[in-house]
Amino acid sequence: MIANDTVQPTLDQPEWFVPVPLGSHHYVAVVQNKAGELNALRNAAPETWARLTPLVEFVGRRKPPEAYMGETVSQWVKRVADAVGQHPCFLDILRLRAGHPATTRDGICSVLSAIHAAARKRHLSCVPVLRLSDLQAERGLIRDTALCDGRGVALRYPLLTVALTDGQTLDSVIKEALAAVQVEVSGADLLLDLGFLSPEQDIRSEDVARSVDELV
Repeated sequence: MIANDTVQPTLDQPEWFVPVPLGSHHYVAVVQNKAGELNALRNAAPETWARLTPLVEFVGRRKPPEAYMGETVSQWVKRVADAVGQHPCFLDILRLRAGHPATTRDGICSVLSAIHAAARKRHLSCVPVLRLSDLQAERGLIRDTALCDGRGVALRYPLLTVALTDGQTLDSVIKEALAAVQVEVSGADLLLDLGFLSPEQDIRSEDVARSVDELV
């Protein structure tokens, strides 16, 4: 039996969810769903949470199984929910193929859909992360979640490594990605990802600022 990944969209679209408040004193910390990092979130003080929105990466196994068990995915999400509580967060995957099969009580679906469904059951105030490198099928999974939950998406933009082909612009690339998941610009959070910065890299703040201005 193959479970249908398509979900029922929200019929009464609320005002767009705001996981990151306006202002320059807020931090999006990228953490993995590992015990130590989740424990740090679990023990964060209220003052810390007031300035923090975590981006949680679900890390896949180095040697993935033929299909992830639904109970395994449910436990992943439970541990994240216990650490995050009702605080807003972004959900992403790392070393995990979005379309990899997951076996649930309803049949087989994609592991990303299983993660989002488990998060929905636990009432996590989460936003799915969309990467520019996501393929059309992966964008379809994120679109279904965005339409169902009505919280928009977070566009993770690799500021230093994005490569534009002939005829593409920063504007067109972002609009194309958001159109694929049927989310308006006003319903998307733009996360500028600088990746790992080695000591040998010569990064000038002026160049980064110029790129940010272009995106704005």
